[in-house]
Amino acid sequence: MKRLVFELPMPLSVNDYYKPTYNRATGKCFLRKSDKAKAYVLKVQPIIFKQTLGVVIFNKNVNCDIEFHFAKNLITQPQKWRDIDNGIKCLLDSLTGSKVWTDDRIVSKFNSVERFFDADKSSYVKITICGE
Repeated sequence: MKRLVFELPMPLSVNDYYKPTYNRATGKCFLRKSDKAKAYVLKVQPIIFKQTLGVVIFNKNVNCDIEFHFAKNLITQPQKWRDIDNGIKCLLDSLTGSKVWTDDRIVSKFNSVERFFDADKSSYVKITICGE
């Protein structure tokens, strides 16, 4: 069984991940990845490539443990607080875009927890991936 661990910048909330786009020709509105979402993938790719060398590591049956590490000052600043499930879509898609796996559909199980720390460090996410 293969195992990878990454510490990455805090992913975008799903609320910022998509941008509604209106097609004047058809009159339909659809969602596309926002520029912020594309920028996040570009930001984390070098971190991920250091371990994977850009080679697809996982092809099936992946389990992920996701730890969201928040600075304790976020407790006193509720406008910056968010649900931990809001960052999962962006995180999984960035791993797909960085070729950690073929598609995030192979994730069969994930656990998500929040942790708090006192340091002046920025909030971050730690993801442990195990699979075939």
